[in-house]
Amino acid sequence: MLAEDALAPYGGLPKDAVLKNVEVISLREVNTTSGSVEAVYPQWTQVIYTQQVDGMPVVGPGAEIIVSLGEDGEVLEVSKMWRNLTYARDVRITPVSEAVNAVRAGNVIDRPQSPLGYTKITGIALGYYAEDISSSQKEYTPVWIFSGTEENSGNAVHVVVEAREHPE
Repeated sequence: MLAEDALAPYGGLPKDAVLKNVEVISLREVNTTSGSVEAVYPQWTQVIYTQQVDGMPVVGPGAEIIVSLGEDGEVLEVSKMWRNLTYARDVRITPVSEAVNAVRAGNVIDRPQSPLGYTKITGIALGYYAEDISSSQKEYTPVWIFSGTEENSGNAVHVVVEAREHPE
């Protein structure tokens, strides 16, 4: 509720927003000899919302709201990278098998920092890609979103492939 209240001066929480994550950001004091965490110092709470269009997720740097809250709900920062959308047109979508081949070939949008060979894919969904808010993107790109984990770190990863069928 505190994050939603913080968004009121910026037009409130958009109707197409979905809560993605709430996380306490902390500093950790680590014993460099043993590697054990000796103390944890909470710094702020980060609330992240992402956009959904017709129930499909939007990924990319241009569809996220981040609210950072300090002690007693003090608003530290609001970052809103969001576009208001209207229906443009229908497009044909490539089969998921073509998207799998594109991932294998490395033809992806926003390549993850870790090599794709070390990413364990656990799900595939159709969605949209939002470029950085500073771009002149006229419409969201339909994409196949491969969700998984980076095997070395366990971090969540999205591998994104364009889904729009292009006429030959």
